Parts: sequence; C-alpha cells; structure tokens
Amino acid sequence: MSFLNDIFNFILPPHCSVCGTPLEKKEKSICDECWGSIQIITPPFCERCGKPSGDSVCNECIEHPHEFTRARALGEYKDVLRELLLLSKGARPKISIWKRLGVMLGKVLKNDEVLSKVEALIPVPLYPVVRRARGYNQSEILAQEVSNWTEIPKLTNVLFQTRPTKPQKSFALEKFSYEERREKRKLNIENAFRVGSSSRSSFDIKDKKLLLIDDVCTTGATLDECAKELYKAGANEIYALVVARASSPVT
Repeated sequence: MSFLNDIFNFILPPHCSVCGTPLEKKEKSICDECWGSIQIITPPFCERCGKPSGDSVCNECIEHPHEFTRARALGEYKDVLRELLLLSKGARPKISIWKRLGVMLGKVLKNDEVLSKVEALIPVPLYPVVRRARGYNQSEILAQEVSNWTEIPKLTNVLFQTRPTKPQKSFALEKFSYEERREKRKLNIENAFRVGSSSRSSFDIKDKKLLLIDDVCTTGATLDECAKELYKAGANEIYALVVARASSPVT
C-alpha cells in the first residue's frame, strides 16, 4: 500500500490545503510556510480579553466586563489562522490541525506568567448529541495537547452543556448591530452549562485556578457563561485560552 501511495503521490503530488503549493514529503496537509506565517499575538494586548490593544484593558472590556479574569489567544481570526480553523471544521475535518494548534497553545500558556500557574484545564464542552454527531470536540483535542505540553491536568468530567444552542457564528449577520449580536450570543448560551457532581471527577475544583480552553472567542459570551458556573461551584480564579480572537467588533 505504501508503494502504491508513493506512485500516486508522484503522479499527483499532494498540495497544501491552504495555499495550494505542493507539499514536501514530511509535510502533512498544510505546508510549513503556512504554519510559520501565523501571526502570534504579542504585547501589547488587552489583559482581560487578549485582543491586541495599546491599553492594558480595552474599551470593549471596560464597557462589557467579563466573568473570567484573563484570556489569551494564539492569534487573530484572520488570514492563515482563519483558513486553518475553517478547514478543520469542514466536511472532512482534519484532527491533525487541532493537535498542532494545541501544541502552539501550550507554548503560549508556558510563556504566560499568569496563565502558567493554573491548576487544571477545562475544555468548553459540546452538547452530547452534537459531540456524538461530530465525533469529537475540538476543545478537548486542544486541551489534551496543551496538557501534554505543560503537564497540567485536563478535566472533561467537570463542566457539561445541558441544552442545545445555535452556533454563535450564526449571529454574525449584517442585519444585526454589534450590540444586538452581543445580546443574542449572550441569550443563546445563557444557562447552557453546569458543573457535574463531584463524584464524576476525582479533581476538586474548589479554590482552584482553572483555565478554559476553546477554539474561537468573539464577544466572550460562551467563556463568560462557563466561568460563571465554575465560580458557583467554588473555583477561585478562571482564565481562558483560545486559538483565535475576533479582531474587531464587526466580526
């Protein structure tokens, strides 16, 4: 089979799914140049939401305070990073993309003086029916890779989604103003999460510093709702780490 694959690849060499250039033998699906072109968010950025900002706390976070204390993002939701996320959620999802993004998130976490002190990672959960239909939860994959890189434990039996919700991106329509989109996202996700009984996890989250892991943050509504429930259960501090941060309120 390997011999036949070599012949097939020689006749029709695989191309990068993002830029279309022929892949080297060691490259899989995405070329190294595309991976290397991801623009990592570096200071200055908002200390609350992680969005690039010249202010320590951006105007958006002042007007709409978050439940979580601090969030970081690998990059902005644009260019190559946006293409990677769209590709990874396509008709033929590529788990390998999520794994590599998870490793990159792990590096961000290790280099962040505040987030690196968390005691456990909690992936943002999916509604069980959606999880079964999709076959995976990208936040769990990301969290596992971050855990592998940092040795911080990943908890999947703590936070649960209790009812179906619409995709938050479905509210990113021009017919809605930014404030309307923000409110619709908030209502869509309101009371959609709960913390399970302590018997479902051997890790007691009371008085602990926890880190939520997700793929994309736009207004932060999902992260806020998750943080709210974790605080109710006794967590001491909630932080967040995502792959991509919406670059502007119009996203």
